[in-house]
Amino acid sequence: MKKLISLLLLLIASQVQAIPTLEKLLELNNSIVAVNVDLPDGSSGSGTGVVVSKEYVATDCHVIANTLGANISKFDDAYKPIAFKADWKHDLCALKFDGLPFKPVPMRDTASLNIEEDVFSIGYPNGNNVPQPSYGSIKAKYPYDGSLIVRSDTAFALGSSGGALFDQKFNLVGITSFKSPGPQGFFYSLPVEWIKQLIN
Repeated sequence: MKKLISLLLLLIASQVQAIPTLEKLLELNNSIVAVNVDLPDGSSGSGTGVVVSKEYVATDCHVIANTLGANISKFDDAYKPIAFKADWKHDLCALKFDGLPFKPVPMRDTASLNIEEDVFSIGYPNGNNVPQPSYGSIKAKYPYDGSLIVRSDTAFALGSSGGALFDQKFNLVGITSFKSPGPQGFFYSLPVEWIKQLIN
């Protein structure tokens, strides 16, 4: 019985450790921005971006494709990019700015992730004004073009495209990108290695 209780306590402790503190989430939120776009029909759209350097914000290309323009916003302030780099084949874009007042996130190669490793995502789903976290774990890794697409059960919704997937040491390990159909769909993230290639 004591062994069972000890095992349960260990399991609870590990689950608690898997969820970052509110203080850490607020710190990470400073590196996650909303991406706002103007659409040809006069409407607007939104996605998410991650500050990956003092100059660049990474997002999914499908967030800004076929739009009339894009900017990022944070704390009611908007910032207009001066250029961008695009890897259209891999749906990964990097918006360039003339100095950003936000802290870049550290990055860890996606290839080093382990199956069932705890991760969490942060994005701006459904037009939220505040970044929203979601928790889960790595379920699979799929080789593609010399890197790995990551599948997790860390759910994200429309508007979270281009958001951040973090490990438990708060390293960026992927860019949230797409999900499979259905209520119990799988969620896929693009590898950090592609970000490094793009901005370098």
